Amino acid sequence: MIKHLRKIFFGLDIAGFNQTGRTDTACLAMRQGLYEALGRALAAGGLQAKGYDLLDRGDGIMAVIDESTGLHTLAGTVVPALATAVHEYNSTARPDAQIRLRAALHSGEVFRDDHGYVGRHVSHAFRLLDGPELRSALNASASVLVLAMSESVWHELEPLSHSGIGYAEILISTKEHAARAWVADFGASPVLAR
Repeated sequence: MIKHLRKIFFGLDIAGFNQTGRTDTACLAMRQGLYEALGRALAAGGLQAKGYDLLDRGDGIMAVIDESTGLHTLAGTVVPALATAVHEYNSTARPDAQIRLRAALHSGEVFRDDHGYVGRHVSHAFRLLDGPELRSALNASASVLVLAMSESVWHELEPLSHSGIGYAEILISTKEHAARAWVADFGASPVLAR
């Protein structure tokens, strides 16, 4: 059965997951750390498991979240809580198992069939997450998480205070075209191995 839905897409990717010298044991620890951190962050936003699907990507996760959650909750509560949880994980993790994340936030219509989600909006969230400009933003940062908000998400959230977080407008290259996004760092971590 095919369903037409409106969802929020919150994509996460662990930077350098397969870098040289990182063992499979370290990768397993990172995955476990990411799932635990994301679970804590979603709970901090009041989300229950029935309100989202987590699509595993090996070195990351795409959370497909019910629209009723609201973008304000994701941007204002879940993202900062995730950065805090990752920072706490990193404070006890071995240097080769520490996590730094690229994150993307987008929303829109999607179809769900027996195999999962399909549609241009979920594809756009993946494109933002994998853009070279977001990778560069994380590499230039001391933070544990760099978030890219899509243009549509930004326009919905722009009138609100962003709690003093400095967002910068950038163009992110995607397979189809350059997309405008607003990027910010979360969770500076001086103990993080880079």
